[in-house]
Amino acid sequence: SWVLSPALAGVFGVAIYFSTRRLTVLTASPRRNALRLLPLLYALSTFVMVLLVMLKSKPTKELPPYVMVASAVGAAVVAALVVHFVLVPRVAANLPSAAGTAAAAAEPTGACKCLLRFLVGGGKGGANTTIERGGGTPAIELTDLGKAAAPPPTPAADVATAQSDEEADAIFAFRNLLVFVAFLESFAHGANDTANATAAFAAMYNAHEYGLAACAARETPWWIMSLAGLCVALGVNLMGY
Repeated sequence: SWVLSPALAGVFGVAIYFSTRRLTVLTASPRRNALRLLPLLYALSTFVMVLLVMLKSKPTKELPPYVMVASAVGAAVVAALVVHFVLVPRVAANLPSAAGTAAAAAEPTGACKCLLRFLVGGGKGGANTTIERGGGTPAIELTDLGKAAAPPPTPAADVATAQSDEEADAIFAFRNLLVFVAFLESFAHGANDTANATAAFAAMYNAHEYGLAACAARETPWWIMSLAGLCVALGVNLMGY
């Protein structure tokens, strides 16, 4: 298992990476496809973790296989619904392009922008903004207002920029998913490390309680597992220090 498990994990990881990239970033609408794919990826991650827990956990590993699979599918469906109705709208509202659009909408345009520039400049606007009337009274030329109000033409080079913005939004949409997967991975890894860390102590504890001649397999007491899990969590939060 020390060789086969990492190899299979690597194969699955590469397959998921390239398939996700092909279905989102390399499509005509990366942003839209990324938001559509989020519930499915959350559901897949939840299904794998719940099924793994039910297969390995002592209270549930004796259950029939169909119960385990049904429980994992149910948890995956719940996760997909929560992501679709709660998380996806929040992610869409906080995309980099959405933030840029809101900032651009807040800026004044047209005549308001021209007038604001004149006021901020203290009546000394550029030649394309104001002219001097008789008596030194500044005024805004109508031709300049028309130029300021007209939207600037979009050059052909902006097409590549728009595409990169779509890709940036698609990548941004997966940020929360990476945290979620890291949380599940830390749970699985922590459970394995806790079991490894308590093996030696549990053996000494059982020998002390039941004698060295006790050959029957005994379960590690829950308080030992809990204490070891707390120590693993503390070590992670202290970064090993």
